[in-house]
Amino acid sequence: MAIPKTNKPAGKAPSAAKTPATEIPEELAAKLEEEAAKLAKTLKNVNEQARKVEKTKVEEMYNAGGVVNDLMTNQSDKIKKKIVERLATVTTMSTSFFYLAAQFSSIFTDEECKGAVSNGLSARVVKVLVTIKDSNLRAKMLKKAVEEGLSADDIRAALNTKNARAVASKAKAAKSAATKPPFRVFTQASDRADSLSQSIGFSTEAIARISKVSEDDKATTIDTLVTFRSQIESIVEEGKAFLKHTKSLVAKK
Repeated sequence: MAIPKTNKPAGKAPSAAKTPATEIPEELAAKLEEEAAKLAKTLKNVNEQARKVEKTKVEEMYNAGGVVNDLMTNQSDKIKKKIVERLATVTTMSTSFFYLAAQFSSIFTDEECKGAVSNGLSARVVKVLVTIKDSNLRAKMLKKAVEEGLSADDIRAALNTKNARAVASKAKAAKSAATKPPFRVFTQASDRADSLSQSIGFSTEAIARISKVSEDDKATTIDTLVTFRSQIESIVEEGKAFLKHTKSLVAKK
């Protein structure tokens, strides 16, 4: 006689549920449809409001930039800085917002701004476009953003694949340096090292101010910091190789 493996009395197996496991019970299905309809209406309204807010942000960024540029006309760099700081204090917006807005207003035409707004480009997309110095490339990326609905990350990725001009510029600079006397190459390198040292110092100081940057600007700010940090890491490795390569030569001096 087999030993039972359970304390439960033997009997018929429980009948299977009327509703298959892959289907929603009728009562729940009715409630689901009702709630889904409510959510669809609410979320549609939320998305519409979000699009309106985004359009307003782009418009007001452009307008704010125009105000900044008007106030800065014929002013010294010191006064320009004070103007931006005062605007930031009164409006509680970040100084980086006003510098970016000023660039936006200077670089984009009224038509381009209207096009960005009417096509629903987000403020983040506009911020990336503003950083493109080449006007032809910027216009091309603006058109692609409108026609293809590119996000800020899409544009950054596209720009990273379009660095042929930067590569060509580096090759040209390398060719030019190869024809210069070593003294001139070392002198120019020393000047640039001083400039880089200053940039690192300014960037180190700016890190403490990231917490004061608006949420809209924070993602772009940190992305830029990461890029700069990667460049420094590369320079550090090249610097180590340079120091090792020149160690014996300097020791003879």
